[in-house]
Amino acid sequence: MNQVLAPWRMECLRGKGKGRDGCVCCQCAAQPDEDAAQLVAARSEHVFAVLNRYPYTYGHVMIIPYAHIASCEATSAAGLADQMTMANRVMQALPDTLANVCHALRGVMQRLDA
Repeated sequence: MNQVLAPWRMECLRGKGKGRDGCVCCQCAAQPDEDAAQLVAARSEHVFAVLNRYPYTYGHVMIIPYAHIASCEATSAAGLADQMTMANRVMQALPDTLANVCHALRGVMQRLDA
């Protein structure tokens, strides 16, 4: 298996950001005024989408229910439908967004090679 180089994850691995009390997902859910700082990309009735602060790959998004539940089996039918709708919204947005990121990175790399 190939290893994925993700040096931006070192902050996470070194423990930066630790020290929060309680569930980080519940804290994000309860603080919509902090969406930009917490990388919340979208909210709906039952779930919210969060960009992973320390992703292994571009476009890693987590869809998190507002309800603090242990498993998907405990989610209501409306909650499950909302999760899938949010997943679809995210998947529709990612190709254009990632294409722009990749295009910008190629431009930077070309300038560095010049």
